[in-house]
Amino acid sequence: ASAFPDTGGDYHFLRRAYGRSVAFLFGWARFSVIVTGSIALLAFVFGDYLQQVLEKELQARGLLTATHLAQQSLDPLLREDDYALFKLVQGFRGSHGREAVGEERIAYAMVLDPRGQALAHTDPALVHAVLTDPRTREILARREPSVIWTSTPAGERLYDVAVPIRMRGLPVGAVRVGISRAGVDRMLRDLALKVLGVLLVLMAGSALTPASTPAGSSPPCASCRPSGPWCRRATAPC
Repeated sequence: ASAFPDTGGDYHFLRRAYGRSVAFLFGWARFSVIVTGSIALLAFVFGDYLQQVLEKELQARGLLTATHLAQQSLDPLLREDDYALFKLVQGFRGSHGREAVGEERIAYAMVLDPRGQALAHTDPALVHAVLTDPRTREILARREPSVIWTSTPAGERLYDVAVPIRMRGLPVGAVRVGISRAGVDRMLRDLALKVLGVLLVLMAGSALTPASTPAGSSPPCASCRPSGPWCRRATAPC
């Protein structure tokens, strides 16, 4: 640094050793790949980890919601009180507009009997309809809760959470709740945009930062400048 007080770091040394072409290529590689690529890699790893955490949290919330609904539905099922089931399920219709991670959006909720008939549904048109899809048959045959990833005909991604309703080990029905992934997807998308903005700012800052002489040093005079690529500065003062 004392022999070559010019700014530029590695670029300056490469330019003196191998010429401007090699130094120019190194500068652009560092500007567009090395620094930004390292930041992008760290952002990708962090985003992937955050996605796993948010998805597990969303699934846990869905299981908790479905389990609570199953517990509340047991007594109306045994009494064949369809109106009480209707009121329980319609309470989820108020959460259709929620899309935040901490306040998940319920795409649908239903209570099924052992035959697959929807005794209560957030969509009134599906009440008393018999569901024969493979997912419903799987739910009625399972003894434990289950969560799968699926999507609606409109393309909305969500988790289908199912909890069986049992009385003394005997199946009396099941609960299905659809938890939307819109909040998680929006948070990850916002995070990706923020990382992209930081990368653009760093790249723009690197491109627009003017070269300057290091603090505490002054440019060497003409007689002190080295005449060859690797020669030393003159020891005599200017």
